[in-house]
Amino acid sequence: DVQSTIPFAFSPDDIEVLQILADQMAVAITNADLFTETQEHLAQHRLIHHVTTVAASSTNIEDALSSAVQGLRVTLGDRVSILLKDPKTNSLRVQAAAGYDNDVLSMRIRIGQGITGWAAEHSEAIIVNDVTQDARYIPGADSVRSELAVPLVYRGELLGVLNIESDVPNAYS
Repeated sequence: DVQSTIPFAFSPDDIEVLQILADQMAVAITNADLFTETQEHLAQHRLIHHVTTVAASSTNIEDALSSAVQGLRVTLGDRVSILLKDPKTNSLRVQAAAGYDNDVLSMRIRIGQGITGWAAEHSEAIIVNDVTQDARYIPGADSVRSELAVPLVYRGELLGVLNIESDVPNAYS
């Protein structure tokens, strides 16, 4: 049973109305995207404010860094650590961590070694979308797939590295 179809003919007025509707939909989509982006920026600024406020109110560096990694873990990744530079050994020492087993706190990474060591050596942030494909990766947890390492630099001097890891490939951009 073959049905014949009669094409619907649009009048110039119909086309004009559809074009106005399409233009309005495009504006609505753009506004929704801008609103979402603004909300994300606001959440990031709130997080930064929270972390800096808690860190500033801490009485010692250990409490400040511990509060910072806990706060950052909420929005940035499955695991967050802060490694500080030990100038005597030219290495990074895990000072605070969230989401890892306790044995990660004993880790030391030479400047230039691993992804965090690379970020420290080059004073440059690095994103690795799949750590299983990067020979530099030093495992902190078996399920990690993505890593973001950001050097902590103050007045041109490397203080350490903020390291964020996720179990999801391509987690960071």
